[in-house]
Amino acid sequence: MLRTSSLAAQIAAAASGLGVALVPSHLVARTAGLAPIRLARPLLLRAPLPIEDVWLVGHRALRDVPRVAAVWSHLLSLSASLRS
Repeated sequence: MLRTSSLAAQIAAAASGLGVALVPSHLVARTAGLAPIRLARPLLLRAPLPIEDVWLVGHRALRDVPRVAAVWSHLLSLSASLRS
């Protein structure tokens, strides 16, 4: 079992055959050489995708940098629109 919060480590583990990884896009998966899989219906019913808690983390020193603030604001508004 591998437990890590590093997406890069999860992708590397999946690419080396350790298991499967939930990646943010098909582009990320293709770039890493991963193949898409279809989950069996019983697994989908027992293990829904993580949609309840999403953590957006950034360094305090970067919060006022315009490009970082713009991305942060866009992600927050996108998140709000998905919830409603």
